[in-house]
Amino acid sequence: MSERYYSTCLEKAEKLLEKVLRNEPDFTKQFQEKQRGELLEKVQGLYLAYCQIAHMLDSVYTHLCQPQKRLFVKKVLDSVILRGLELRNEICALSFTEAPNLDEIVFQKPYDISNVGLPIPKHFRLEREERHLGILIMIQGVFDKIGRTSHQDDLCLMSLEEAVKLIQVHERARQGRVRAQLMLQIRRKAEKSLKPSSVAKQTSEEKAALRIQAVWRSFKVRKFVKDLRDSEMIFLGMKRIEDYDLIWTGKAEKILVERDSLKKGEAVRFQEASALTYEKIINYEEQKMKEYYEDRLRNYFLKYFKATGKLPDIPKDEDGGSEAIDFNYFPRHEDDSKQRKSPLYGTVPKVGKKRSKKSKKKSGKTEDKASVKEVPKKLLQFQPSRTLGDINASAQRYKEQWLEKDLRQKSLEDSKYDEMLLIEEKRKEIMEDIRRAVDSKMRKQLDILRAALERDLGKKRPRKVVRLRRGGRKSKKKREKDLTPDRTLESLVEELATYGIIRPPKNIEMADLIGEMKFVPTKNGKSLPSFRDVKQAFIEMCLLPLGSKEMRLNAPFLRSLLIAGPRSCGKASLVHALCNEVGAVLFDISPQNLTGKYPGKAGLAMLFHLLLKVSRAVQPAVIFIEEIDKVLKKTSKSDRGFESGKRIKKDLPKLIKSISSEDRVIVVATSNQPWECEQKALFAMFQKCLHMGIANYSHRYKIWTEQIRQILTRERCIAGPEVDITALARITDGYSSGSIVRCISQTLSERRLSKLPYQPIKAAEFIPELSKLEPVYKEEMESFISWSQKTPLAKKAQRLAKTEEEKNKEVILPAEHKLKNNKQKKKSKNQIKKRL
Repeated sequence: MSERYYSTCLEKAEKLLEKVLRNEPDFTKQFQEKQRGELLEKVQGLYLAYCQIAHMLDSVYTHLCQPQKRLFVKKVLDSVILRGLELRNEICALSFTEAPNLDEIVFQKPYDISNVGLPIPKHFRLEREERHLGILIMIQGVFDKIGRTSHQDDLCLMSLEEAVKLIQVHERARQGRVRAQLMLQIRRKAEKSLKPSSVAKQTSEEKAALRIQAVWRSFKVRKFVKDLRDSEMIFLGMKRIEDYDLIWTGKAEKILVERDSLKKGEAVRFQEASALTYEKIINYEEQKMKEYYEDRLRNYFLKYFKATGKLPDIPKDEDGGSEAIDFNYFPRHEDDSKQRKSPLYGTVPKVGKKRSKKSKKKSGKTEDKASVKEVPKKLLQFQPSRTLGDINASAQRYKEQWLEKDLRQKSLEDSKYDEMLLIEEKRKEIMEDIRRAVDSKMRKQLDILRAALERDLGKKRPRKVVRLRRGGRKSKKKREKDLTPDRTLESLVEELATYGIIRPPKNIEMADLIGEMKFVPTKNGKSLPSFRDVKQAFIEMCLLPLGSKEMRLNAPFLRSLLIAGPRSCGKASLVHALCNEVGAVLFDISPQNLTGKYPGKAGLAMLFHLLLKVSRAVQPAVIFIEEIDKVLKKTSKSDRGFESGKRIKKDLPKLIKSISSEDRVIVVATSNQPWECEQKALFAMFQKCLHMGIANYSHRYKIWTEQIRQILTRERCIAGPEVDITALARITDGYSSGSIVRCISQTLSERRLSKLPYQPIKAAEFIPELSKLEPVYKEEMESFISWSQKTPLAKKAQRLAKTEEEKNKEVILPAEHKLKNNKQKKKSKNQIKKRL
């Protein structure tokens, strides 16, 4: 694709953004509870529109070469993603779920299914900070020094029965090979002993030529028929030719490499030019800028002093500095208030009057009655947005800077930077820096002038009285003692890595975790969300805020997250994929990993001190706790099987509370049996909870197709019609996604893949391996669903449903009473008539 194409894509995205900004809700309005459904649909539509814009901007940013336009697109993309996260929070609050299901709206309106959900920006990976890259290289060096790799984490301990079975299989295989070799030697000896009974008849040359022709012609015809059939299947879309795909993928990869090299070259030229322009502006215009800002402030001080008799204050840099001053407004002199009190100006009415005790009592009684009668109703209201102002400003900037420029240009293929725009931007940066320096200088001069003025007037300047703290309340915030002041970061990382607390994540990407939409609607909310919904919620809650500092500061703040679901359904894989996407360091403090490490109270204090100190130093970081139910399990005094997990129960909430919004650190825990935990402690420790279930039919079908296709494309083979994926997806109902992937990898071993050219795969080959795996039973899923109905969000939804039912009953009951009363009246009238 060319530069022109991506600039037109940017124009389309900006036009769509303008339409979406017009449909933004009014934040000052309050809505009633009846309008919850309408509001939910509106917010979901806005969220999907922002998702579509974010996908368009992400593709534009990754392929554009013009450096200034790329920086602009990056800012707009970040602000659009932040707005999408805010809208997602509103959807969760309105629908009482952490993983909202948007399938119904997607099918009602023409939305692209692939663009549902906010994307992971590619600049998270492409433009990591140099400091962070240095930390990652240092950690990798520590792993190499210790001799620890990511492959060691995949190894698991074997039981005695499994080890004996493995030894037996290998021993029997060895015996079979020896026997086969012996039988081969015997057969060869027997063949040598036999003498040929008859000599083969010599065939003539004509017969040999005819046989060769017949074989060749039959082969040619078979090949022709096969090509015809393949071309027809490709035309119908029932088969794809791999050589054709490989050719075009190779061409696309070459184009991408060329564009990447062009981008890097343009970025280097832009940096060099920006450094030169910065030096030129400082050399030629710095002195003029300083004089301008100093003269402006001095004139303002003189006018202010003449008007009020006082010297003004310059606002702080956080509040805008001298830019926040209105240089045309001056308050009146102090003597004006004295003149107003004189008879020339008349008497000034008093604002407040003293009331008698009786009036106070009466008014208090009336206020109490009013408060009792008028109970305020709970109204729905949107939270104010932090990013809408930035989005509006970026839209205006695009119109002023880029749209007119692109329309004027005859060709949009020029990827060179704009010199005039660069000079304007650098001038603004230098002016801002100089203004701040002049503000700090003039603040000091103001202090000197105030002191001189007070000295001339004969006033004593009040000294700052330092009040000593007496006994009483102690300060809540205590400074944490640094237990390792003399140690370097590398030594601390090496210590945690040797104990296995810092470990390399598994080689899993978010794209490898396959998920599918939930096409069947939920019945009364008594089902868990699909894996795709959970994955998207995890991306938006954890991955996007950890991607950059700006996203972490402006996105909804989250310290801790719980992922609950059955075994091998992809809980830990999400954490490993998060670390790989963001480049986060993984700290594993799960109970099974802490056995025999950092013993005693002092050791535990050192562990949590190192966790907090090192995670802040190497951020972004993920603190992972697998099987949190062993930490918070309800156990009696007689049970001693969970001592390693119980150790961190008291100090873990303190660690979570100490994480601030500036720290790109998050605590993620998983659980297979969350109903066995202490529920109050669980929901007090973790802010949000994601529920995962087993794979549904569409998810299972996609896993089978994608996994088999990935393995066969490596071997350059195609799955034949004998692999009935629909039947396999039906058979694996009740199995988790991890067990299906394990079944495929064990069936398609290296030995089986070597036989693929002459022995195609059949669906029946997967059944023996599948029978060895254990499914997730109905009782376990029912317990998960029942526990998900007891979470705080589910309880809120239940209360709301109860209140709505009560209101409906109140509306229905009076009408029924009226009907009964009318019937009774008619009966009484009829009885009276009969008596008469």
